Amino acid sequence: MIVNKILSENSNGLSKSCKNLAYDLSTEFGMSDADSNLNLLRRLRAMNSEQATEFLDKTLLNSNHMFMSNVLEEIQKVDSQKSANLIKKLVSNYSGILLISLPTSVALMNSKGFNPDSIKYFLKDEDFLIRITGFLTILQTYSCLTFLQKKYNIEDQKFDLFFESIKKNSLELLPILEKDKDESLRIMSSILIKEISFPSENVNQKFSDKMFNNIAGRTLKLVPSSVLINHAASTDSGENAKNFYLMMFIALMPLTNIDPKKIFSVGKVCDENNDLTNLLISYYCNTFRKSPDDILDIIKKLLHTADPLGAIYGLYWSFIPLITLPEKTIQVYEQLFTNSIYEDKELRIALIFLFSYLKKLMTFIEDYVPENDSEILIINNRVQKDIEYLLDDKNNEVRMYADIVLNGIEFLE
Repeated sequence: MIVNKILSENSNGLSKSCKNLAYDLSTEFGMSDADSNLNLLRRLRAMNSEQATEFLDKTLLNSNHMFMSNVLEEIQKVDSQKSANLIKKLVSNYSGILLISLPTSVALMNSKGFNPDSIKYFLKDEDFLIRITGFLTILQTYSCLTFLQKKYNIEDQKFDLFFESIKKNSLELLPILEKDKDESLRIMSSILIKEISFPSENVNQKFSDKMFNNIAGRTLKLVPSSVLINHAASTDSGENAKNFYLMMFIALMPLTNIDPKKIFSVGKVCDENNDLTNLLISYYCNTFRKSPDDILDIIKKLLHTADPLGAIYGLYWSFIPLITLPEKTIQVYEQLFTNSIYEDKELRIALIFLFSYLKKLMTFIEDYVPENDSEILIINNRVQKDIEYLLDDKNNEVRMYADIVLNGIEFLE
């Protein structure tokens, strides 16, 4: 018990030798595999980064991938190359397209945007999943910063320099994918390069598009949640993996001012480059910008289903309204705490990931907006409160994940 207390203490008040001794004792005397997994965060806090990378290289695939993504993000702060190596290993060995792409690409994002050397290392890999992870990091960083700058009307010279560095790095890295053997990566990178180089301006909707949007919106609200679940499950399989990434690309690009017509070409990769597909892309982009509550309403159908599979897909796709309607989406999440379906530990871990995702996005801009900005203060306080709530969860893995999101690791160097 005393050893566990020392290992759990994340404080500079304990010496490195004291923690190392506790770690050695816990390793040598009677810690079972189950105990090892449950006390993983305690053990990592008793290590320096070199010890941690050696340990994780052997145990990386034995724990929840979202927790591990956060651990590797902590290692990235002290050794980006070792972190990148382990993230690659995690991606290439994980089964389940949708569940691995978001947390690992987000783990590569940091307060400076991303490490261009690490992203280049990903974009040049032979494994498609690793290359797409690097691409998603660039895509999310650029599109989210573009949106947040508009939303919070950021006019700050330091922010401008920060954002220009992101654009410069992106434009140096993305041409690697323009010659990629995969058509979807070639098309998506080409579209993103053009948008970064020549940002679009707001485009007025045609009357015919508005009419279609009204019809499509009413129709989608009538679609049973089971149909949405089956579609989400199909895109999480190996056969339709690229469809998922193309959907994610379409989902994120409206954060910019891009004209929907400029992303119609992604339908060609799915053999769906037809008028109906193009209308649906236009509907999504325009609804995203003009009526984001309608997108949240569709997501809520999945979140409130009695099917845990539907709930998990709803949570992962809810990262879109989380960006555009953070307070309303947080309120939806908080209502799920008392839903019996969300007693499932995987669903609660997914909720923590989403809170940590929003927390990270806020770090991009918090130094460039007024300290008394009420919306950002409210968002940060609610995220903090909700993660603290899950810090007291009955499941040890949920508590451990909430702990690392709140407190990090602070490896002993």
